[in-house]
Amino acid sequence: MSNDNPRFWRKSNKKNGLIITEWLIDGENISEVGYDIFINGELQLFVEYEEGSGYDFDIIPLFTEFFFITVCDNDNADCCIDWEVENPCYEVEEGCELSNLILESTECIDGEFTLTIDFDYSGNTNDFYDFIIYDQANEIIAQGNAPFAQLPFSIEIANTESEYFVVSILENDNDDCFITGEIENPCFEPPVGDCFIDDVTATVTACEGNIFDVQIDFEYDNSSDQFSINGNGNNYGTFSDADLPITLTGLEADCDTEFEFVIHDVNENDCTAGVDYGNVCCEDFNSIFDIIITDFIDQDFINIDINVIISLLNGCDLEVYMNGDLYTVLTEQSTNFDIGPFECNTDQVVVLTFVNTCTNESVDFEIDISDIDCTTSVESFDITDVVIWNQAQKQLLVNQSINGSYNLQVLNIDGRLVSQNNQVQQGQVVDLNSIHPGLYIVRLIDEDKGKIGLMKISVY
Repeated sequence: MSNDNPRFWRKSNKKNGLIITEWLIDGENISEVGYDIFINGELQLFVEYEEGSGYDFDIIPLFTEFFFITVCDNDNADCCIDWEVENPCYEVEEGCELSNLILESTECIDGEFTLTIDFDYSGNTNDFYDFIIYDQANEIIAQGNAPFAQLPFSIEIANTESEYFVVSILENDNDDCFITGEIENPCFEPPVGDCFIDDVTATVTACEGNIFDVQIDFEYDNSSDQFSINGNGNNYGTFSDADLPITLTGLEADCDTEFEFVIHDVNENDCTAGVDYGNVCCEDFNSIFDIIITDFIDQDFINIDINVIISLLNGCDLEVYMNGDLYTVLTEQSTNFDIGPFECNTDQVVVLTFVNTCTNESVDFEIDISDIDCTTSVESFDITDVVIWNQAQKQLLVNQSINGSYNLQVLNIDGRLVSQNNQVQQGQVVDLNSIHPGLYIVRLIDEDKGKIGLMKISVY
């Protein structure tokens, strides 16, 4: 058998779950005995040479997309021929996936409402799905199962004291195939007649040397018209609801004290709420802590996503100049922008200048486009709909279906990793109650596709 000029003919088809294969082998300088047939490295059978004739046999299907076939002369292991045959029995198996969860509620009537659930599904091996509905205290208020074929599904929900509900859908007998969503309770109302104080916020409005000012605001209902502010053993005074927001001035920023601000109604001391702000360092404000650049390639052009990790005082912005011209303006809430496209292999150098509108201080940052390798890149993607930040519970929720290997990281403004979660899945909750109040960056890494998504959150 000649390896230089092998001649063979083959065909494969699928019949009754087997693979029928026929071929004709020809060669030169072969033995008088026959040849061995190996499939995927394993000997299958021995065939005697029969000039001018073919041979057919059955192969029990293997779960591989291709067969790697080797035919060798029985007396000469160096006289072989190799080829690849597509497996006609191979079928791509798609796993169960639930997506596009839609939760809709009717108006609240007599303390009840109708919740309608709908979603897309594929690859399911069971005709039924399970549903579990939790209140905000993570207590189950309803559960059961229903057939996929009868979607959408509706259920009556009696009013509870929960402000919202979490709905989890799972394929019956398959906990790995699930989707989770959240919906507000249309029947929820704060207790009528009771004093109510909530959503206390503290915002540093000025900080110089070791002295800072902080603005206090909150929501209230059925309270008296006055309240007190306390914290860290200090009574900051009594104020009127009509004067909100209140600015406290002249507080000492020692970079060590963990500041707290607690509100009390003057007539009902038990009507109270507070916020843990954390320590205050004036050098941390109006500062750029890090500049993260992510380049991604579109054909022969480079686009660059820039995320500036900053901490700005209230009313301060960051003007961005590119090569001397005003390009964009960043705020505490908006810290991302894109530049480009630039041609690959260019020697261009981009100079970005960041100017603080309050202090007029400026910082220059250079990007040498020639340092970017056009053959490799990391693509950025938006994660605001994938990862949901629940400030009230101080938890991150992976809200949408994600396929592949994803890692979720949380970093502080100094770039220090404070939370690492590998192989996150839809419905997974990342608890951040143990971290100090402040500004953090959530980073979602798609290891399979080399993509990174960033999102800023404030913990208070």
